[in-house]
Amino acid sequence: MPKKAGGQPKTSYEMARIQIWYEEIKSRGNPKDGRLDKLFVWRTPPLKGEVQPKIFANIRKYHRYPKGLDPRWRDINEIVLAVESDPQFQGTADLFNADLWGLLEIKSITEEQIYERIDRALIQNNLERRPGKDIPGYKQAIMITRFSSSFHETFKWSMEGISPLTRGYLELLHGMHMKTMQYTLPMDAFPVNSQFLEKYLILKLGDFGRECYVDLIKKVDDIEILKNQKEGDSSLKRRWAITWPICKAGQIPVLGSY
Repeated sequence: MPKKAGGQPKTSYEMARIQIWYEEIKSRGNPKDGRLDKLFVWRTPPLKGEVQPKIFANIRKYHRYPKGLDPRWRDINEIVLAVESDPQFQGTADLFNADLWGLLEIKSITEEQIYERIDRALIQNNLERRPGKDIPGYKQAIMITRFSSSFHETFKWSMEGISPLTRGYLELLHGMHMKTMQYTLPMDAFPVNSQFLEKYLILKLGDFGRECYVDLIKKVDDIEILKNQKEGDSSLKRRWAITWPICKAGQIPVLGSY
């Protein structure tokens, strides 16, 4: 049976997604592509003399997503699960399945769906929103118009130990929501960007990571945000609910002296 080519990624961030996953696998003992094929690509043990696939080599060279069109071989989602099942590579699936990549596949989103995405990410990472009044120094910071810097200070503190892809995802979601709000803060207080994500992509992928970040931000800016305000919800309530600082669950950060 002839080999079938896998799907070529259409965007730089699709290429980045599979490359970051591949590089993480290679960082754990530098396994050869052929060995990875033997361990994780075949659905059933190959017969003697069967042509060996070059799935991982194609991922490395062309960022190709195997579709599993050849019934002997797994598709990319099956391969990700198979790799994850090996103790040596546990945790690699989190990179490929990060919520960030799913966000980049949508064309529109409601404000309520943004809330839901943020809340789900907070719960999954043992984080929570806390009223600013609970955080020493936060109220004073707001009074001297340092709202965004104080929010980001607590955010940076809470992100210790959190995946860079999750951190970037949360920063982008907050920027997406804040740009729809009617508030007295400067319009650039919560821009749709993530310097941390940009640095991470450059660290992992070099100049290609910088290109990927630019394309990623353009994609996020193109996502249509639909108004979905619930009846009876005041704009003030919505404004402060989303702008409560993010903290580690059960812990209160100590801000700088203002």
